[in-house]
Amino acid sequence: MAVYLQHLLDQASHPDHPSDIRRLARNHALDLADVRSAHPDTATCGNQIPINALTCESADDVVGQVPDSADQQIVYYDRLERVLTRLLDAQRGEAPYGQISTLQGTIRLIRMIDLRTLYTCWMGGRKFASLQQMQASLARLQHQTENRPQRVIQEHRPDFNLVWLARHEPQAVVWVVLHDVFSQHPDYTARDWVRYLALPGYARAADYQHKAGLVAVEYELDAQQLHKPTVVEAANSPDFFPGYQHEVHGRTVPLSADGQVPWSRADSVPGLAEYVHTNRTVDAVQPRLHYLGDF
Repeated sequence: MAVYLQHLLDQASHPDHPSDIRRLARNHALDLADVRSAHPDTATCGNQIPINALTCESADDVVGQVPDSADQQIVYYDRLERVLTRLLDAQRGEAPYGQISTLQGTIRLIRMIDLRTLYTCWMGGRKFASLQQMQASLARLQHQTENRPQRVIQEHRPDFNLVWLARHEPQAVVWVVLHDVFSQHPDYTARDWVRYLALPGYARAADYQHKAGLVAVEYELDAQQLHKPTVVEAANSPDFFPGYQHEVHGRTVPLSADGQVPWSRADSVPGLAEYVHTNRTVDAVQPRLHYLGDF
């Protein structure tokens, strides 16, 4: 199977292919233990997922020459991307596969959520509210949460999962950083956090305008529930980079100065440590909210 996967990933990594497909192939190659890769990050990154842990659909239609017809190319690339994103489907919904955290005790964590999603999903706000309306609602919720956390949680859908505040994937995991990054980077703006955490969904200027602002959701969790993210958790994210082999946590790869995802990791810009954990309901973790600013 390793030879089969190597053939598939080599095909998907062709320099003439769309960048999203090439990135997906790159990250599979970096995180699959038995697949060789010529990518410069191979020696230090990933290699956590054993080949025998995977199921893979046939690649008969996605290997070989790219069709000449533009219409056929669209179909071809769509099929190739689908094969890559489904490569790890059998593992979805299970516990994270990365290494378990070596931290001890209860750890304070931060999950980043854009203001509009928090407003519409948690506070039940209107879809087309203005920035001022969303900020006012958030300020009220912050005050209530700090003074009456148990009652506020009961009033605001305690069955909501943390991940549901950002995307509608009930079996997905939650991506977090440690709370102490705040003290390490006190001057970061909302845009700085997007860049240094490489948050998805901010590829265009219009994305910032729509999301309005950024909120840090702070809560505590047992450290042994944290895991190092792998391509299993990031199967639909071509911008993900597998973490370093010698670390038991993941590590973000900051966006470039113009907000683009780099092709390879720059050791001179190490990023921030990140973890994943399985979903938790809001009432289980009693989160507090910190507004990091608008865009």
